[in-house]
Amino acid sequence: MLLDALRQAIGTGCIGAFRGDFPSRAWVWINGVLHEARLTVNGEYHGFPIDDPKQYPYPNHRLEDAPRVSIPFRRL
Repeated sequence: MLLDALRQAIGTGCIGAFRGDFPSRAWVWINGVLHEARLTVNGEYHGFPIDDPKQYPYPNHRLEDAPRVSIPFRRL
């Protein structure tokens, strides 16, 4: 589900600058919380929530088309 969310973000253009053939960052709303996926030097994406709106990407209109997905989670 997370890979599909990343693909949706890239498909809608909710991304940062390209690093080679891939976007360096991508944004998606997961369960109502904005998440950012960052491309690492070894070619993998690692994602994390952005809890503070002051940390949202600029300009804010980048988020207008960000996909909104629901992903169930289990509590441990």
